[in-house]
Amino acid sequence: MVLGKKLNLQVVVLKNNLDQTIMNTDELNYGLLFIAILFIYFIPSMAGCKKKNAWAIFILNIFLGWTLIGWVIALVWATTKD
Repeated sequence: MVLGKKLNLQVVVLKNNLDQTIMNTDELNYGLLFIAILFIYFIPSMAGCKKKNAWAIFILNIFLGWTLIGWVIALVWATTKD
């Protein structure tokens, strides 16, 4: 009878460890997704960092980049000649 309880306890411990591993993997995936979104969001700022009005592009990207139109305007501005 003691052996049966011991096996049952080990199965529960293994199941809890597996659930915890799956949860940690999900958290890692959300973190990587957040970093990828930030990278995409700041592409206009990175593209225009060598321009004389780089700060203006950065400010436009910060405040209006969340709209698709503001992001596209910042990207076009960043990629055109001075």
